[in-house]
Amino acid sequence: MNSDNYYSKPMWQFSIGEFETRLKKMVSTLIELAVKKAFEERSSEVADTSSDTLDLKKTSELTGLSSSTIYSKVSRFEMPSLTRGRPLLFSKKELMTWLASGRPKNYLNHLTKKL
Repeated sequence: MNSDNYYSKPMWQFSIGEFETRLKKMVSTLIELAVKKAFEERSSEVADTSSDTLDLKKTSELTGLSSSTIYSKVSRFEMPSLTRGRPLLFSKKELMTWLASGRPKNYLNHLTKKL
């Protein structure tokens, strides 16, 4: 079958086999595009957050809190963090917002009040 005729034919003229083949090609193309877009978005998110990510030592310097105090606050959900346990990682942007808001006692309650 000529490929020009295949794509120029109206859909109602397709046989079931032709329709199934064309549908499979369309679905696989859409899946490939969706996966590619998801990978591109994820890689840009990782690139954006890496410059914003702080470790425990840098967070201690920024906040003026000791390491043990930081661990304590994170475990009680009083301080925002990207990870729990070791190693602790923090978003500088979230920490600056947390510091500007007066260090709310329970960070999770503070977030839910905004919603």
